[in-house]
Amino acid sequence: MMRFSLAILVAVLGWSVFVPSHVSAAALKVAPLEYRTTLKKGEKQKGFIDISNPSPETVKVQVSVQAFRYIDDKPTLEFYDNEQLSAGVRTDLNSFTLKSRQAIRIFFQINGLKLPSGDVYAAIFFTTQPAKQQNGVSQQVKLGTLLSIVNGTPGSRKATITKLDVPFIQIGEEINGSYTMHNPADPHKNTGFYPETSVKLWPGSKEKNETAKLLFAGRSRTNEIQFKDIGFGLHRVRVIFGNQSKDAWVFTASNAAVALMVFVLVVVGAEYALHLRRKKLALQRSKRLKNQP
Repeated sequence: MMRFSLAILVAVLGWSVFVPSHVSAAALKVAPLEYRTTLKKGEKQKGFIDISNPSPETVKVQVSVQAFRYIDDKPTLEFYDNEQLSAGVRTDLNSFTLKSRQAIRIFFQINGLKLPSGDVYAAIFFTTQPAKQQNGVSQQVKLGTLLSIVNGTPGSRKATITKLDVPFIQIGEEINGSYTMHNPADPHKNTGFYPETSVKLWPGSKEKNETAKLLFAGRSRTNEIQFKDIGFGLHRVRVIFGNQSKDAWVFTASNAAVALMVFVLVVVGAEYALHLRRKKLALQRSKRLKNQP
């Protein structure tokens, strides 16, 4: 089981597997902000979320559960109500009050018997409102924990590497680029998954086995590529998923190597220009000598 935190406010803009350990809002801190797990058929599992109030004010907190999905390739994240999901994810409290500097641990239970089979994505939200309003104005903050659940048999794990974008010439000691993957599954029958990919660099043995971004059915996502401490020369970048792969060739040179090449080209160019000038002068002298009586 993996746990790592992620701000819902940031998640609306598109989130990945590498995120801060906790995120604070105006009147609330929630950690972790993502919970990933796998359930056996019919299994029940318990988890917990820590919520704290770092503000000087008392806040009331309402707890709710919603499903989430990506609705385009930007990606835009949408949260929506789902009765089956709400029945399968239950919290021990529906609301609570936190005084200033107070913290609480909320427990929740995931019931595989009540959840849909396959890949399930949900969010436990905590919506705050100050217990006492000042000047008739209250501030509302909504944070939550994302749940990524594989319930029993996983859904479709098919995806296609549609694009590998790595500039051919890269100056410095790094190789940077990206690859795009598409999930061809029917969004009406499947949700999504995290593709396990491998990125290899040749020559040498540099290889990165990584979990790509969450890829919903019918959607495309772009993942970044980076290799550091790369030497001078021609390299091949290969991205692999399952039995498919895409290659890109890259020529890298450090700043010092580029400066040296520019210097050599300038010297060679200057020498060639002088050679042409000497040749031209010699030809002119030869013509003058022929024209003399």
